[in-house]
Amino acid sequence: MAQIDRNWKATENEKRNLQAKIAKLPKDQQAAEQTELAELNAKSKELGAKRLPNPGDMPNQDAAGFYWNEMTGFIRKVLADPKAYHPAYDPAAGFEVAGGLWFQGFNDQFDPEFYGNYSKNMVHFIQDLRKEVKQPKMPFVISVLGTPAFPEGAMANNVANAQREAAKSPELASTVAAVESWPLTTPEVAIWRMRRDETQGGPADKEKADMQWRLHGSNLGYHYDGSGRFFIRLGDECAGAMLKLMGK
Repeated sequence: MAQIDRNWKATENEKRNLQAKIAKLPKDQQAAEQTELAELNAKSKELGAKRLPNPGDMPNQDAAGFYWNEMTGFIRKVLADPKAYHPAYDPAAGFEVAGGLWFQGFNDQFDPEFYGNYSKNMVHFIQDLRKEVKQPKMPFVISVLGTPAFPEGAMANNVANAQREAAKSPELASTVAAVESWPLTTPEVAIWRMRRDETQGGPADKEKADMQWRLHGSNLGYHYDGSGRFFIRLGDECAGAMLKLMGK
């Protein structure tokens, strides 16, 4: 979407330059340029139809993003027949959508358009999701992006700051909590650094480091190193935050 927006802006700039050129030409010499201008107009119109809405302007369901529609479609499918997904479900008892959890953001940290709009979009996302499940005050926990996994990086990360800001917004006051994930990664990151340093030695050092790493993670350098310990810790922190919100 960001690339589409950049292409649209570049096309609009080409149009302005071409229009300025045409204005300086005699009318009998404008045919080729007018044809080119018509092509640019068509391209601009096509790109413009695909652009993101302005920050704060939420699209209707038909124009919403692919993954929003995928997510809400699945929610509707499950809620329409809970017993198909949870055999112990008792229709007489009914159900309640009691909370939401969000843990995402890595790819948004690399584009100013993404992290620049993230906070407002997060507020709208939570509000729209609450409408979707008919729970206007549904508790919501944002697990804050924890990369890089040390305070000097994690506390300055643009997406992480946008997530913290969204949780504090007046529209979501006292119903949304932000849980920091970076402090829960530190032991695994220390092991990764040790592994990195030791692999610069001989084969024996590398074998020792690999053995140590296999005790702690499965996806070195990605997805919080694939550390089960990290995700158990994070799940516990998020559950605690959710319970506090539900208590309110």
